[in-house]
Amino acid sequence: KGKTGSRLVDPVVRGDLQEAAVVGGLLLVDATLETAAPAEMQRAFAAAYPGLAVNESVDDAIGRLDENPDALVGLLSGIKGKLFEQRAADALSAELPVGTRVELATSATQPGHDLEFIRDSGEVYGVLQAKAVSTPAEIIEHYERYPEIPVIATEEVRATLADHPALARWQPDVAVSDLDDEMAQLVDGASSIEAIPLGTSAVLLWHLSTGEGDLEARLCRAGDVIGR
Repeated sequence: KGKTGSRLVDPVVRGDLQEAAVVGGLLLVDATLETAAPAEMQRAFAAAYPGLAVNESVDDAIGRLDENPDALVGLLSGIKGKLFEQRAADALSAELPVGTRVELATSATQPGHDLEFIRDSGEVYGVLQAKAVSTPAEIIEHYERYPEIPVIATEEVRATLADHPALARWQPDVAVSDLDDEMAQLVDGASSIEAIPLGTSAVLLWHLSTGEGDLEARLCRAGDVIGR
């Protein structure tokens, strides 16, 4: 059992420290994995902001804009739009005949449409516009400019527009309120990553090298301190 003031060269203490280092590392990795943005969000971020995604993750981008709320809202709006497009493309592709699929437009700012129907040959044979909004104003505006390009929209907008000719026949089962909740969780997760105390491992090592009792008892005491 460990004793108060035990020297770090003591083989017993050294073994405890090695085990504690592993435990501490696993705790930090677990905390990071629980709060890091899902791959789907990273993918949406990269699609919306390919230039930024080369040098930073979505969590990094959110942290960088933490004190600039207007810019952060703009960032999240772009991510939300691409997330909506990705899910619509995946759902629609699953319903198409073999040899055809739906992909996001090559350009993140392609005018008039966001999604493309593509054959295996590479031929684009149809397009759609996607609008992850809660009110119909943008969809009406799109219809006035591009009446030939149908729109897929959120549940809230479809309830308002009903059978408006702007809407495509196929529509995804996605609510903008759910997307907004996911954006809030994304911000919370990024904030949690920044809040993970880098001194956690140091606390563990300190208590295991100087504390009384066996390894389990010292780990418990270290956990009490870290949780304060």
